[in-house]
Amino acid sequence: MNLINVKDLIIELKKRNVDLGKGNPYNRLRYFTKIGWIDHMVRKKDSTGVVIGHFPVEVIEQIEYVEELKKQNKSNEEITKLIKIKKNPPLKKESPYTDLKIFISKINITHVLLILIACGSLFELLNYNSRNEKVIINPNLNQAPISLTQITETGFNFVPSGKNRIFINSRKVTKNSVILVNFEGSISPATNYYISEKVDNEGFFISTNLPVNTDTKFSWVILN
Repeated sequence: MNLINVKDLIIELKKRNVDLGKGNPYNRLRYFTKIGWIDHMVRKKDSTGVVIGHFPVEVIEQIEYVEELKKQNKSNEEITKLIKIKKNPPLKKESPYTDLKIFISKINITHVLLILIACGSLFELLNYNSRNEKVIINPNLNQAPISLTQITETGFNFVPSGKNRIFINSRKVTKNSVILVNFEGSISPATNYYISEKVDNEGFFISTNLPVNTDTKFSWVILN
């Protein structure tokens, strides 16, 4: 802890034009200490070996802060409260983990959509029919950029551990719908996933080529 003796402290405060009142500046400092506006003094020997009071050097900034509040016509009670708040600022309330997880998931969807819009087209957007034949969902999709008005529904779900197929309920789905899927983790031991079936106004199936080892969360977007 860096210290400054009382004499040098008073000299420094006068240099900074701090008003210590008309009385003895030392008594003023003792009063500030008593009401808790500045840190306490400690006694130690100075460079000549004389025992004298010393304050932490931070007291200079603390007294300047008090001076600033007094110029704002703050009462002693207000100054005391503001000093306590300055020393112990309130902690920011953290969001619950579940809310944070949902928020991050929504960001993932947003990022996917923004990338698609910026690129102005979908690259290699593929789907598989029930026979696992590789087909392009919409061969004309590359000719026009995706508009936000095409987005009809978004959502989140997961493929349960040991399963490789899940049905997503959605009245927005048609056989011509474009469905984007984004898995947030490994789908091991599976190596790919696809929309295996679309049922008009009911929903769609998402499948993996092998059952997944753990519950695997994904997000989806329907474009019409």
